[in-house]
Amino acid sequence: MVAERVGRLLGGNTRAAGLFEFRVETDAQGKAGVHWRKRRECRDWAALGGGCYLLPRKVTEWSAEEPRRAHAQLTEVEAVFRIQK
Repeated sequence: MVAERVGRLLGGNTRAAGLFEFRVETDAQGKAGVHWRKRRECRDWAALGGGCYLLPRKVTEWSAEEPRRAHAQLTEVEAVFRIQK
């Protein structure tokens, strides 16, 4: 039951879920406890961004400017779809 609740919580917060490790343990009386810790490697990676907006890119042939331009176009298209709704 507790593990299912933790799973639903993590499923609803997928971006944050990767930053933590969770473990559900049951003691001798059958009581469940949730143990968690923040993953250090994720914290260190997040600190490297230093407040910058990072755009991941899989297309290696693009210049440094093209991912930014593609993201700007995507943002405009999403705004148009929101208006159409």
